[in-house]
Amino acid sequence: MVTKTPASVTFQEKAIIKRKLERKSGLSNIFFTSIHYGELVYLNTNRIEMNANTTVLLLTGIANPKPLLDYLTGLVKGIEHLGFSDHHAYTSNDILTVKQKFNQIKNPSKLIITTEKDAQRIRTPEYLALVESLPIAYIPIEIAFEDQEYRNIIEQQLLSICDRSVNES
Repeated sequence: MVTKTPASVTFQEKAIIKRKLERKSGLSNIFFTSIHYGELVYLNTNRIEMNANTTVLLLTGIANPKPLLDYLTGLVKGIEHLGFSDHHAYTSNDILTVKQKFNQIKNPSKLIITTEKDAQRIRTPEYLALVESLPIAYIPIEIAFEDQEYRNIIEQQLLSICDRSVNES
Protein backbone atom coordinates (compact mmCIF):
# COMPACT_ATOMS: atom_id res chain seq x y z
CA MET A 1 0.00 0.00 0.00
CA VAL A 2 1.33 3.41 -0.99
CA THR A 3 0.03 5.83 1.62
CA LYS A 4 -0.45 9.60 1.60
CA THR A 5 -0.38 9.81 -2.18
CA PRO A 6 -0.62 13.49 -3.18
CA ALA A 7 -3.56 14.43 -5.41
CA SER A 8 -1.08 15.81 -7.95
CA VAL A 9 0.31 12.33 -8.77
CA THR A 10 -0.99 11.36 -12.21
CA PHE A 11 -2.32 8.00 -13.35
CA GLN A 12 0.85 7.50 -15.41
CA GLU A 13 3.10 8.27 -12.42
CA LYS A 14 1.14 5.81 -10.29
CA ALA A 15 1.56 3.14 -12.97
CA ILE A 16 5.35 3.67 -12.95
CA ILE A 17 5.47 3.51 -9.15
CA LYS A 18 3.32 0.40 -9.16
CA ARG A 19 5.56 -1.39 -11.71
CA LYS A 20 8.71 -0.53 -9.74
CA LEU A 21 7.22 -1.74 -6.47
CA GLU A 22 5.90 -4.92 -8.06
CA ARG A 23 9.36 -5.70 -9.47
CA LYS A 24 11.13 -4.87 -6.23
CA SER A 25 8.72 -6.59 -3.82
CA GLY A 26 7.30 -9.39 -5.95
CA LEU A 27 3.82 -8.32 -4.86
CA SER A 28 1.12 -7.81 -7.43
CA ASN A 29 -1.49 -6.02 -5.32
CA ILE A 30 -0.16 -2.48 -5.01
CA PHE A 31 -2.78 0.07 -4.00
CA PHE A 32 -2.76 3.81 -3.35
CA THR A 33 -4.35 5.78 -0.54
CA SER A 34 -4.49 9.50 0.09
CA ILE A 35 -5.26 11.82 2.97
CA HIS A 36 -8.57 13.62 3.15
CA TYR A 37 -9.36 16.14 5.84
CA GLY A 38 -12.78 16.15 7.50
CA GLU A 39 -14.90 18.97 8.86
CA LEU A 40 -13.58 20.94 11.82
CA VAL A 41 -14.55 19.65 15.26
CA TYR A 42 -14.62 22.41 17.87
CA LEU A 43 -13.30 21.81 21.38
CA ASN A 44 -15.54 24.47 22.92
CA THR A 45 -18.55 26.60 22.07
CA ASN A 46 -16.55 29.54 20.71
CA ARG A 47 -16.71 28.99 16.95
CA ILE A 48 -15.38 30.98 14.03
CA GLU A 49 -16.14 29.81 10.53
CA MET A 50 -13.01 29.02 8.55
CA ASN A 51 -13.07 30.79 5.21
CA ALA A 52 -10.84 32.69 2.77
CA ASN A 53 -10.67 35.67 5.19
CA THR A 54 -9.59 33.62 8.22
CA THR A 55 -6.12 33.55 9.73
CA VAL A 56 -5.30 30.20 11.32
CA LEU A 57 -2.94 29.52 14.18
CA LEU A 58 -1.98 25.94 13.39
CA LEU A 59 -0.80 23.94 16.39
CA THR A 60 0.98 20.70 15.53
CA GLY A 61 3.07 18.11 17.30
CA ILE A 62 3.45 15.74 14.36
CA ALA A 63 6.39 14.52 12.32
CA ASN A 64 5.31 16.04 9.02
CA PRO A 65 2.84 18.94 9.12
CA LYS A 66 3.45 19.84 5.44
CA PRO A 67 0.36 18.07 4.01
CA LEU A 68 -1.88 19.85 6.51
CA LEU A 69 -0.18 23.19 5.87
CA ASP A 70 -0.57 22.67 2.12
CA TYR A 71 -4.25 21.81 2.53
CA LEU A 72 -5.03 24.84 4.70
CA THR A 73 -3.01 27.26 2.54
CA GLY A 74 -5.61 27.10 -0.21
CA LEU A 75 -8.51 27.71 2.16
CA VAL A 76 -7.51 30.61 4.40
CA LYS A 77 -5.99 34.08 4.26
CA GLY A 78 -2.95 33.24 6.37
CA ILE A 79 -1.40 30.62 8.62
CA GLU A 80 0.78 31.07 11.68
CA HIS A 81 2.32 27.67 12.42
CA LEU A 82 3.31 26.77 15.96
CA GLY A 83 5.04 23.43 15.52
CA PHE A 84 6.32 21.07 18.18
CA SER A 85 8.16 17.78 17.85
CA ASP A 86 6.27 14.57 17.12
CA HIS A 87 4.47 13.17 20.19
CA HIS A 88 5.08 16.39 22.12
CA ALA A 89 3.75 16.35 25.69
CA TYR A 90 2.16 19.77 26.01
CA THR A 91 2.65 21.85 29.14
CA SER A 92 0.71 24.75 30.60
CA ASN A 93 3.42 27.07 29.26
CA ASP A 94 2.90 25.67 25.75
CA ILE A 95 -0.81 26.38 25.98
CA LEU A 96 -0.13 29.89 27.26
CA THR A 97 2.20 30.39 24.26
CA VAL A 98 -0.65 29.31 21.98
CA LYS A 99 -2.94 31.85 23.64
CA GLN A 100 -0.31 34.60 23.35
CA LYS A 101 0.38 33.84 19.65
CA PHE A 102 -3.36 33.77 18.95
CA ASN A 103 -3.88 37.16 20.63
CA GLN A 104 -1.04 38.65 18.53
CA ILE A 105 -2.86 37.86 15.28
CA LYS A 106 -4.37 41.13 14.06
CA ASN A 107 -7.11 39.62 11.90
CA PRO A 108 -10.43 39.52 13.84
CA SER A 109 -11.39 36.41 11.85
CA LYS A 110 -8.96 33.99 13.48
CA LEU A 111 -9.06 30.40 14.62
CA ILE A 112 -6.79 27.84 16.27
CA ILE A 113 -6.63 24.54 14.43
CA THR A 114 -4.80 21.45 15.60
CA THR A 115 -4.64 17.80 14.65
CA GLU A 116 -6.94 15.20 16.14
CA LYS A 117 -3.91 13.61 17.81
CA ASP A 118 -2.84 16.90 19.40
CA ALA A 119 -6.40 17.73 20.41
CA GLN A 120 -6.39 14.61 22.59
CA ARG A 121 -3.23 15.83 24.31
CA ILE A 122 -4.62 19.28 25.09
CA ARG A 123 -8.13 18.14 25.97
CA THR A 124 -7.50 18.19 29.71
CA PRO A 125 -9.63 20.40 31.94
CA GLU A 126 -6.53 22.40 32.90
CA TYR A 127 -5.51 23.15 29.30
CA LEU A 128 -9.01 23.71 27.99
CA ALA A 129 -9.61 26.24 30.78
CA LEU A 130 -6.63 28.23 29.48
CA VAL A 131 -8.16 28.53 25.99
CA GLU A 132 -11.87 28.36 26.79
CA SER A 133 -12.52 31.83 25.36
CA LEU A 134 -10.70 31.07 22.09
CA PRO A 135 -12.05 29.34 18.99
CA ILE A 136 -10.14 26.07 18.84
CA ALA A 137 -10.87 23.05 16.69
CA TYR A 138 -9.20 19.97 15.31
CA ILE A 139 -9.32 18.71 11.79
CA PRO A 140 -9.91 14.97 11.51
CA ILE A 141 -7.88 12.99 9.03
CA GLU A 142 -9.39 10.28 6.87
CA ILE A 143 -7.70 7.74 4.65
CA ALA A 144 -9.21 7.50 1.18
CA PHE A 145 -8.67 4.33 -0.84
CA GLU A 146 -8.26 4.94 -4.53
CA ASP A 147 -9.44 1.44 -5.33
CA GLN A 148 -12.80 0.36 -3.83
CA GLU A 149 -11.84 -3.31 -4.25
CA TYR A 150 -8.80 -2.82 -2.02
CA ARG A 151 -10.89 -0.98 0.57
CA ASN A 152 -13.29 -3.91 0.65
CA ILE A 153 -10.39 -6.36 1.16
CA ILE A 154 -9.02 -4.31 4.07
CA GLU A 155 -12.47 -3.97 5.67
CA GLN A 156 -13.06 -7.73 5.41
CA GLN A 157 -9.68 -8.46 6.98
CA LEU A 158 -10.36 -6.02 9.83
CA LEU A 159 -13.81 -7.53 10.44
CA SER A 160 -12.27 -10.99 10.48
CA ILE A 161 -9.69 -9.89 13.07
CA CYS A 162 -12.43 -8.29 15.19
CA ASP A 163 -14.58 -11.42 14.98
CA ARG A 164 -11.66 -13.61 16.09
CA SER A 165 -10.89 -11.23 18.93
CA VAL A 166 -14.49 -11.27 20.19
CA ASN A 167 -14.75 -15.06 19.90
CA GLU A 168 -11.48 -15.59 21.80
CA SER A 169 -12.63 -13.39 24.70
